[in-house]
Amino acid sequence: MKRGVKALMWIVPNKNLKTLGPVIVIMVVISSPNVALVGFNKSFEETKPPQGNFGPMTPPDTLQDGEQLTYTGSGTIQALSTTLDTLPAVTIPDNPKMVSFLLNTGILTGNCGGFMQVGMFEDTTNTWRPIYMNGEPHCWLSNISPNGAFAQGNQLIFRIGHSGSTTTYSVYNAATQKNSTQSVTSLSTWNQNTFQTMTESLSEQASIGSTYYDNSYIVDPNGQRIYITNGSPGGIPTEYGGACTIAPWYEGAWQDSFHGHFQPAVNPVGHCGFLMVDVHTIGFGNYANPAYIQYGPDSFSAQLYGGNQGDGAYITTELSGTAGPLFTGTLYIDGYSYNNGRGAYSSHVKVDVSSDGNTFTNIYSQTWNPSSNNSPSWISIGSVTNIRYVKVTAIDDGGLSANIFMDALRVT
Repeated sequence: MKRGVKALMWIVPNKNLKTLGPVIVIMVVISSPNVALVGFNKSFEETKPPQGNFGPMTPPDTLQDGEQLTYTGSGTIQALSTTLDTLPAVTIPDNPKMVSFLLNTGILTGNCGGFMQVGMFEDTTNTWRPIYMNGEPHCWLSNISPNGAFAQGNQLIFRIGHSGSTTTYSVYNAATQKNSTQSVTSLSTWNQNTFQTMTESLSEQASIGSTYYDNSYIVDPNGQRIYITNGSPGGIPTEYGGACTIAPWYEGAWQDSFHGHFQPAVNPVGHCGFLMVDVHTIGFGNYANPAYIQYGPDSFSAQLYGGNQGDGAYITTELSGTAGPLFTGTLYIDGYSYNNGRGAYSSHVKVDVSSDGNTFTNIYSQTWNPSSNNSPSWISIGSVTNIRYVKVTAIDDGGLSANIFMDALRVT
């Protein structure tokens, strides 16, 4: 999806080094032009959205956020590692969903071949488990037999290494000094020179505390560790996937003093509009910025306008790709009817829904009163069952001009 440096990923003072007991950490810092930092990029699968608060990119993914780096030198990296500084507090009320914190390498293609992950997974059992994926055909995560318990507040080190035909996945718990590992020989080749950290939620109603990844590096083809030693990365950290939230939510920041990536706490909720697929005028109506209805609320709004009898406009939005799920729940629109202080608008708004994009059913026809502050708020449209498309129309069909702004829509 979105949008080198002299070394790879973040390096910070290890505030908890004293907890590592007998573990010896040797840090070889190399100035390397062969590592480029970029935001997560999934443009081969989906259109690149603007920066901000995004809806689900590949449902049922609700939130994916992190960093991606690429080794551009000759040869293939031997290993990669990152530290999740503190395993954050997580609440998952919608069973059976999950939240995970991951270290990835490779590019996620249609069959996940060559794409590898290691990290932590929690679902509504409230139990953290180390997991891995080894280029499996359906992106299926497998459990690593845990060595000791994992708990909120633990510092965890994720590592993927490759030698010969063997890939080894490791989750080291610095709090307990226990290491959980899994070695797999089924991956025939190791040729992926990308490095990704990612926080992911498939839960629509999770509460996820802030996360901070630090002490991240690759082992280059010569066996040397490469860290990021520059607090200002060559690319802008960008969100990948999306957070459908009640209020605007933004990508975490690079911390220059620590040279790590920080993601603020987030509460995903529901599924927001994924793609604006159609926009039309009615009569002499008009519209502006129709693509702004895509994704979650981000303080940028689409506008529909009808100034005289018979004038108006409509926007049709898709909640997921054609291969994605249908959605059931309550439909909300984050919007308002414009009030300029003199010519306040009482706007007639109609909402139609569809499962296939061809046959639409009207579920809402109401007049929105003029806003008191021209700021969007979530307006309940009504219950929906198995829908993928939402068409919103603003029209002057009763002698009242229509002028509405919409920041987002969601099904929860």
